[in-house]
Amino acid sequence: MFTASTRDAILGINLGNSGGRDKLCWMKTKHRKFTVKSAYYVAVRMAKPPGGEHSLAGQDRKLWTKLWALNTPPKHDETIIHILWEWPLARNVWALVRGRN
Repeated sequence: MFTASTRDAILGINLGNSGGRDKLCWMKTKHRKFTVKSAYYVAVRMAKPPGGEHSLAGQDRKLWTKLWALNTPPKHDETIIHILWEWPLARNVWALVRGRN
C-alpha cells in the first residue's frame, strides 16, 4: 500500500510516551465538554451558507458585539465600493492617479 520510505516515515512518527489514555474533547465549548446546546449551534452554523467570516470569527464574536454596542456616532456597513471610490482618502488617491496621466 505504501512505499518503503513512506512506511518508514509513518512508523517513525513519535506518538508520545505519556502512558495516559486518550480522551475526547469537544472543542466547541469553553470547558471542552459536549452539550446539546453547543451541538445545536454547530449544526446551525453548518447549515448557513458560507459567508465572509474569517477562521477566528467565532472567537472574536464577543469583542465585535461589545464594539458595535459602544455609544459612538452612527455606524456604517462600509462596502468595498465605498472604501475604494467614495471614502475621502481614496478619492484623494484616485485624484493623484488621474493627475499622472
